[in-house]
Amino acid sequence: MQTFGERLRFSIKKSGKSQKELSAIWRISEDSVGRYIKGDRQPKIDLLEEICNTLNISVEWLVTGKDNAADLTPDEQKLIDDFRNCSQEIQNVIRAAASSGAATPDTAQIRDGNLSTMKIG
Repeated sequence: MQTFGERLRFSIKKSGKSQKELSAIWRISEDSVGRYIKGDRQPKIDLLEEICNTLNISVEWLVTGKDNAADLTPDEQKLIDDFRNCSQEIQNVIRAAASSGAATPDTAQIRDGNLSTMKIG
């Protein structure tokens, strides 16, 4: 994928969302989304960040086609790819577990999309 538009088209397709859905999320017209895909226009930085957050991609990759993934081991890249393929709800659970540092594989439980910990012993 050589261009911003090609990378955007790919990411939109991967997300499973329509241009109409995304235009509503981003509060822009469908025509604007189409122009970004065609390469006729590029979004302003605040919208660019929102686009990338919605599509779970990096700004660097969308703009340049490069990413810091070269610094990752195959296991780390798989973890990131798996995370990106999770629902937003599961991503939030994973974020909570990672940031708390309290959960371990032996003590973590996920119920109804929420992380809880239990004391063992």
